[in-house]
Amino acid sequence: MKNIQKFTARWHRAFTCLGLFLGVLTICQLTAGCDLPAWIQTANSIIPVLVTSAGSVLSLLAGLTGNAALASVVILLTGWAAKLQAGMQNIESLVSEYQSNPSDTLLENIEAAAQAVISDIPSFAQVEGIPASLSGVIQSFAQLILTQLEAWTSLLPALKKSLAAGEKITLTVPMSNKAFKAQWNSVLAVQTGDLVIDAALAKAKRL
Repeated sequence: MKNIQKFTARWHRAFTCLGLFLGVLTICQLTAGCDLPAWIQTANSIIPVLVTSAGSVLSLLAGLTGNAALASVVILLTGWAAKLQAGMQNIESLVSEYQSNPSDTLLENIEAAAQAVISDIPSFAQVEGIPASLSGVIQSFAQLILTQLEAWTSLLPALKKSLAAGEKITLTVPMSNKAFKAQWNSVLAVQTGDLVIDAALAKAKRL
């Protein structure tokens, strides 16, 4: 019980800050045919950062590969992170293709690819035996990626040529890359109290 209380106390500030930060994401409505906000023009810069963030998770897990007690958990989580990275690299590739040859069909393919990644993000919870200290870190990373990718995906309908005049859509403004990186690195800086996990966090790739 004491260990749980200690863990909760350590993570309370991190989760509180994360919750408050994600809570300030702006929701707005955009009417088809109006000028697009400046941030939607540069939104695609978010995707390379998300690809890099998956690499950061992989670097954290690589720092735990020599621990026999965590071997099976690390293998499964590495597979999860690698799948996320591959999925976001696929989105990045589709976005590049869209920039060269924009079409509603390609946008639908991008949306489908993004939704596939979004669906995979919570699957880390299916891995059994993750110690609480590592689970808290992975959960924070998963939530950051999920929130940012969902916000980015909400922008895509505004780019569709088939959007009816006067049609209103709801957009969620993503975090800036600077803010996302700051939140990500703050998770890496958390001290869990587990010497093995903390050592791996210290060596993990920062954004």
